[in-house]
Amino acid sequence: MVNEQDEDFRHIDCVTTADPTCDALLPSQRISTKQLKHLSPEQQTCLLAVLDDFADCFIEIPGHCTLVAHEICVSDNFRPKASRAYQVPEVLKEEIERQVTQLLELDFIQPSLSPMSSGIVCVVKPDKSIRLACDYRYLNSHTVTQLVMLFLCKT
Repeated sequence: MVNEQDEDFRHIDCVTTADPTCDALLPSQRISTKQLKHLSPEQQTCLLAVLDDFADCFIEIPGHCTLVAHEICVSDNFRPKASRAYQVPEVLKEEIERQVTQLLELDFIQPSLSPMSSGIVCVVKPDKSIRLACDYRYLNSHTVTQLVMLFLCKT
């Protein structure tokens, strides 16, 4: 954590969230009690206290880690192919467009000219919202499993 009075880091740009009204609420105030019903009242209290104690770690906009480049190793007989687009009900097309636009703006996805593509499928969640998912069955069938061990070392 870096504080404003720290001088070792030179100039530090501050990042703001897209919705300033959201910052006014503590993390515990942004959680629906329905999401915590599987916890005992004591566990709920403890969880909400931890979330509020570390409020600076929680924002509504997801981020991504760029510390490691992920690589998928495929078998020798893998050949990239463009899978066909699945038919989508007309009523879902606007929501798909909204989510794709948001993912592009967040830099989670980018346009590609790759010969490999996987179709998207829509999954209706219990709250009736839509989750986009990719059908990676073809890619998964050619993925070579690797065991990766990470060691965290104190310096």
